[in-house]
Amino acid sequence: MAERALRRDRWLLWGLTAWGVAVRLGLAMLPRAIRWDEPDYLWLGRSLFSGRGYTIGPYPDLHYTPLLPVLVGPLTRLLPDLEWASAFWYVVLGAALVWPVYALGRAIFGPSVARGAAVLTACFPALTISPLYWGTMTEPPYLLLLFVGLYAAYRAWRGGCLRHHVLAGAALALAYLVRPEGALTFAWVAVFLLAAAGLRGDWRVRSRWARWGALVLAWLLVAGPYLLYLRLESGRWLLTGKVGVTLALGEGVVDRDPAAYDRAIASLDAKGEEIVWFSPQRFQEPGLLQQVREAPGAVARRVALNLRAWYGTFFARQMFPSPLTILVALGLFALPWTRRRAADTLFLALACLPPFAFLFLHVEARFFAPLIPVLLLWAAAGAEALAWWLRGTWGAIRHGEAGREGPAWVGLGPWAAVVLVLLALWPGTLAAGRATLDFGHKEMGLWLREHTPPDAVVMARDLAVPLYAERGYAPAPHASYEEIVRYARRHGAAYWATDAYELTRVKPHLAYLLDPAQRPPGLEAVYQAESGHGLNLVFRLPAAEGGAP
Repeated sequence: MAERALRRDRWLLWGLTAWGVAVRLGLAMLPRAIRWDEPDYLWLGRSLFSGRGYTIGPYPDLHYTPLLPVLVGPLTRLLPDLEWASAFWYVVLGAALVWPVYALGRAIFGPSVARGAAVLTACFPALTISPLYWGTMTEPPYLLLLFVGLYAAYRAWRGGCLRHHVLAGAALALAYLVRPEGALTFAWVAVFLLAAAGLRGDWRVRSRWARWGALVLAWLLVAGPYLLYLRLESGRWLLTGKVGVTLALGEGVVDRDPAAYDRAIASLDAKGEEIVWFSPQRFQEPGLLQQVREAPGAVARRVALNLRAWYGTFFARQMFPSPLTILVALGLFALPWTRRRAADTLFLALACLPPFAFLFLHVEARFFAPLIPVLLLWAAAGAEALAWWLRGTWGAIRHGEAGREGPAWVGLGPWAAVVLVLLALWPGTLAAGRATLDFGHKEMGLWLREHTPPDAVVMARDLAVPLYAERGYAPAPHASYEEIVRYARRHGAAYWATDAYELTRVKPHLAYLLDPAQRPPGLEAVYQAESGHGLNLVFRLPAAEGGAP
């Protein structure tokens, strides 16, 4: 009987996976534009598999973890469209998330809740639609590997064998190689398993130490090459090369000041040769502990503002609709907590904590996507409790006595209601995502591909432009016009791809360049077009004496 039920569950999961592939494939076929962090991952993947190393332009990259570039790299050479190199993994890995969510739900709550959580995961718009418009494409592989690791860690905690410890360490290391915050999940899992062994009194048992050591060793073996790469390039041991500069740019995000954001990452370094983002100077930015010591009030203000922003962002209709928290509360508190239930709740609660480290930086909706599957597990437990209540109430009313359950279809009511509500949110979520798209930079890049020499270098704030153009790249600095021209000449850039937003909001001191009558001699606008977010421009920069750019 149990084997037959498990076989039915597998068919359900395969059906949900096919559904996930089909709907994501349809969504990925809609017109879209590469933007924000996604161009960096695609550029790194293409560079890595073209023999140019792990570089963006001439710079070895220390900001972006390498697993997504490794995944998309071969596809950038096999597929004619760069957009599909990352969309492929969005389709395949995003659809596969139902498997670890089901496995974790079955281990903690049992098969009925696990099935419900898998269905909710497959239908949830923020997991199905939104990653396509969040601008990184890291969420599908990250969530899949994270929840494989959490499932393995739970099994390891509940008496699992050596392979569960090894799987947990390896999966969480791969999750870290997709996004740096994966290291925080591994850290609490390692401490949790060690503390649990101590509380059970078996921390002196050699086998327990061996299994825990296998967890740590598996993580180090998988993550170690990247850690060594960071050490060789930066001269210090790091988990990521972006924390200091991310703290600095966070002020601009919190205060909604795009100029401050650009100054934090794109100002020229002390030598005036590189922007801070690619300069060794970024390692001199004060870390979080130093900021807490020197300006605790400012750090507290940032956390408070980010917490408010998180609440408004996360419980929005397109992320995690607040009415669902009723089911989450039922899942948490409808039944008394035994010791095991309390411990399981603690495990899932700890899984929710790592994303809140972003409160010290800045808040974006996608940072908190890992909370959604955990909340869906509790919501599924709440729906199951409500279904059990409905069946019991139906039976008691129908038969005039307590203890008689109603038919199974009565208990399907809460599940059907939740699924219908989630599906009803799809059009709005899709419309909201598509409303953020602007094809102006894509069109600008495609124009550059057709109208510039193959060896041209394009200076741009948005890496998507030279990526679409298939041309060289120089990051646009936050500097005076004269400094920008000198910088462009040092980097061999003859073209500057920009827009009205950059020249008025990001670099307002350059707003005069929008007026042809005020442009300096030699600065020629060779392309201009309006898009949803304003005027897009390509300048041909003035040549140096002797004709060089």
